[in-house]
Amino acid sequence: MLRSFLLRPAVMGSALMVVITAALWGIFAPMPFGGRTTYVIVNGNSMEPGFHKGDLVLLRPAQQYTVGEIVMYRYPGLGPVIHRIVRQNGTRFVLKGDNNGWEDSYEPETSEIAGTFWLHIPRVGIAFGWLREPWAAAAVAGGTIFVLGVLMLKLPEPRGKRETPFWWKGWTRSASYWLARWQEPYFMVMYILAAAGIVLGLFAFTRPALRQVADNLPYQQTGYYVYYADLPVNLYDNRRLESGDAIYPQLNCQVNVLFHYQLLSAAEFAGGGSYALQARVRDAAGWHRSFPLGEAANFSGGDFQAQQVLDVCAAQRLITEMEEMTGVQRPQYYLDITPNVQVAGTLGGRIIKTDFAPALSFVVEDQQVFLNTTAVPGADVLRPSAAGLLEGSRLEANTLDISRVRIPVNTARGLAVLLVVLSLVGLAVPVVMLQQAEKKEEKLRAHLVAGPKLVEAAGSLLAFGDRTVEVRQLEDLTRLAEKAGSVVFFHEDPPWATYLVRENGVSYYYRTLSAANRDSAPEVGNWGEDLVRALRNDELVLFYQPSVSMQDGQISQVEAFLRWQHPERGFLMPMQFLPWAEKSGLVQFIDEWVLNTGCLQLRRWQDQGYLNLPLAINISSYELRQEGLAKLVETVLKRHELSAEMLRVEIDESDLSLQPAILDNMRQLKAMGVGISITAPRGESLEAVHSLLDVDQVKFGRNMVQQVLATESNSQSARQWIHQAHQRHIKVVAMGVETQEQYGFFQLSACDEAQGFFISPPMPAEDLTRALKAGPDFKNPALGNGSGGAA
Repeated sequence: MLRSFLLRPAVMGSALMVVITAALWGIFAPMPFGGRTTYVIVNGNSMEPGFHKGDLVLLRPAQQYTVGEIVMYRYPGLGPVIHRIVRQNGTRFVLKGDNNGWEDSYEPETSEIAGTFWLHIPRVGIAFGWLREPWAAAAVAGGTIFVLGVLMLKLPEPRGKRETPFWWKGWTRSASYWLARWQEPYFMVMYILAAAGIVLGLFAFTRPALRQVADNLPYQQTGYYVYYADLPVNLYDNRRLESGDAIYPQLNCQVNVLFHYQLLSAAEFAGGGSYALQARVRDAAGWHRSFPLGEAANFSGGDFQAQQVLDVCAAQRLITEMEEMTGVQRPQYYLDITPNVQVAGTLGGRIIKTDFAPALSFVVEDQQVFLNTTAVPGADVLRPSAAGLLEGSRLEANTLDISRVRIPVNTARGLAVLLVVLSLVGLAVPVVMLQQAEKKEEKLRAHLVAGPKLVEAAGSLLAFGDRTVEVRQLEDLTRLAEKAGSVVFFHEDPPWATYLVRENGVSYYYRTLSAANRDSAPEVGNWGEDLVRALRNDELVLFYQPSVSMQDGQISQVEAFLRWQHPERGFLMPMQFLPWAEKSGLVQFIDEWVLNTGCLQLRRWQDQGYLNLPLAINISSYELRQEGLAKLVETVLKRHELSAEMLRVEIDESDLSLQPAILDNMRQLKAMGVGISITAPRGESLEAVHSLLDVDQVKFGRNMVQQVLATESNSQSARQWIHQAHQRHIKVVAMGVETQEQYGFFQLSACDEAQGFFISPPMPAEDLTRALKAGPDFKNPALGNGSGGAA
């Protein structure tokens, strides 16, 4: 029995599918939806022969990127580009297409790269291009809607009502009842925990806890050139030549050149180096002559400043000598100044050896020497810089990437073990409960073993003439029900308990002695048979109670109330027989009868000219939980040719927080146009109610109405409650109004409608029809015209 109790293939399969789906989503989820995968369709030939136009490429982000990897980045003004890293330039990467003869002009940083190549699916992009055609998109959308529509035609079968736990009978029994009611979701959660722990463990225990990652140390070398000279004539406003100005050798041959160097890094530098400023004259054809500017010098630390004098006239003399010797004259020559910096030491504890020789270039003409601003395109020739990178690596904790969340491998291992242990403990708990149930109560045992498939029968399960097969163990019967997808019927008639499964016209049953504990729920008796007879013999009737407008006292809506004219027990109220209807599985038929009968009467009133009379119907909480409720209401409305706006479904506010299925059904009804009315016996927060459901009207419960005048605090709370409802555009109806004082209070408090015996008791349809015919003559007592029951 324990094997059948714990190993449920359908639930285990569903749990495994949930975990697999979650794992696949975590792996393949796109970046815009919280995942870590980027999908790109190749739209060019720059990466041939590896990738072709129309291929789908999947990329995933990495903590670091290395030379040789294929990555995707966004080229400014162009869009996504998939190319290969060919080298690294400081903190930036140089990329090139495999089929290109040139490198990309844009060099992205690590933060600008979306991801590295992961998967490649050829030609898939062609299908996406095909789907962009209007006719193809329409065909796919139409086919999808058709398939979904066909799948939705199969409505789920209604389930029997589970027994409410009796908390005063002990924690074991109460917890067991809870598990019996929710065991499929419970086992689903336990299996999901187990599967998730195993899957997570497969990833965590097959990866090393530590990994070696790049720990590169970037640095920047910068220089700052300044040149200046005094002028003997008033050529400039301040009689001084500044950086950027043209130099005129015939006025002044001597120019002071200052160079400031800095090594910048977040790490500490220890060491120094040497420098030697040098000048060189050259032409465009390749001729050049060099001469030093001062002596070579050493420096310590990461910066120094050097100043020398540049003799421009000496540079011109070298040019003149070359022209006289060769007979070649050119209109322009170039004069370059380089610092030739050599750096050695340690940076952040790592050895660094580097050089820095940016040229300050001048154009030399016959009469002037001026700064060559085009020597380095896009750069400031007076402020040169060069990025550098000291490569290194370090060990760090390895991680798993789960939907943009990085979890250390050791943490993932511990979490995997914890999930498996929790699932094992969680599966052991119902085993203990089952053992306790076998000793105490047969019905509880039945719920635990069969779970949602259990259907309690009111009478004997076996009848004369049935084809029957008795099985030896309850486990065999539950396994048969699981395989056939059928329910397990259960009936207890002390001292015997009978379980039965019907398949292909054969009744398979298991009979055993009841457990020792006999404090089961009261016997159903003959209520089931009586209710079936009542439905067949039209013993059920509907009474209708009108609500009146607080403004003019006219009937504004009608609420239907169920009654049973029992031939032996007399006139019965719903609370006297509906619990037994739920017990016997007949409540759904009663709800359908109430809905159909109420709508039929509403149709009759509309045929008589009362077109604006909404009808409110109370549907049992059992029916409100069924998935087919909205479809049933739609069918009945179409049958009687009624607009959905003329029907209102009432629900108690307590069901909103306890029954999510009811909320789903009410939202579907609201979408159809059916009005939603909430009965609030406790007067809880309207904000909480309205956040769960779009409500049309709220009804004060009878208890609230009776106590509204008891204290000033109650009165003030009621006024505030009405005010809050009106702020949310919700109408308020006071139920159970029985006195003139109550009616007057709600009228002065701007309540919209009132309902109760002070206005009119529930009455048969023919009596209310006469009241409707009376028209303006129907007045409630507050307006001075009798009881208001009939015309």
